[in-house]
Amino acid sequence: MRGRVLAAALAVLAGALAGFAAAPAFAQNTVTITSSPASGTTYGVGERIIIRLAGFAEMWSASSFTSGRMRVNIGGTNVQAPVCSSYATRRTYMDYCYHVQAGQIDTNGISIPANSISGHAIRDGSNNNINLNHAAVNDQSGHKVDGSVANLTGSTPGWLTWGSLNGGSVEV
Repeated sequence: MRGRVLAAALAVLAGALAGFAAAPAFAQNTVTITSSPASGTTYGVGERIIIRLAGFAEMWSASSFTSGRMRVNIGGTNVQAPVCSSYATRRTYMDYCYHVQAGQIDTNGISIPANSISGHAIRDGSNNNINLNHAAVNDQSGHKVDGSVANLTGSTPGWLTWGSLNGGSVEV
């Protein structure tokens, strides 16, 4: 009798473990640079870099949503890109923005360290914390930085102010 009970218990445990092993792994979010430099491949002073964290089923609540930030590596230095997308329920992504500062240079392109997000408390529709992990984004050759001068395109760039030049020069 004892042997049959033990065998039945082991069978139930084996079934439970098999179900656990077959359960899908929690998906990791993806990070991509969604903005394009005005020059085509190089951001200048004052130009906005937009990085998107995507892969959420849906986000419902976000206490301290606007205080979140992502580390971005520009020329070997980590900078903080704050959240720049407005919050809306059922959103499936968040955008982080960084404006290039004078003197920043990255000739092989921006990179983003793995799991470089902090300052968030984001929840899903069931009030569960949302996974904010992501894989590293290696150097992006199409997203270089040259903070020696402002990138001027068009007749009246909306981002350009005297403050954003910060020592840069403008040729007319």
